Amino acid sequence: CDANKLPVTEVERRNGFLLHGKLGAFYARTKYFITDEEILSAISYHTTGRPGMTDLEKVVFLADYLEPFRTQPTEPELNEIRRIAFEDVDKAVYLALKNTLRYLASTGQETDMTTAETFQEYQVKFEQ
Repeated sequence: CDANKLPVTEVERRNGFLLHGKLGAFYARTKYFITDEEILSAISYHTTGRPGMTDLEKVVFLADYLEPFRTQPTEPELNEIRRIAFEDVDKAVYLALKNTLRYLASTGQETDMTTAETFQEYQVKFEQ
């Protein structure tokens, strides 16, 4: 990211695995000549989500979260979220974010602010 002058937050710097979305979008643009900003944004935010996600961004976020090699022990509600994703994409995003934040808190890991802000947006919708 530094070599390509991509902005990096302190949380991302301490948790390098968060950077693959930004780098993926960078390579999609520079190596594969993808110019569609919605596609690039979906790649960039597929791990953290972002407030105001488009339908494409939600689907890519869920595809990453629900991928078949993710196992039940670390994600206790994974099978239920997979089922809900076919009925209500927004609710599935909300539950995926909620599980992610719960997991990070239980393991003492940092939470990216974008993930926290995205969860807050969905929390307002689903926890009224």
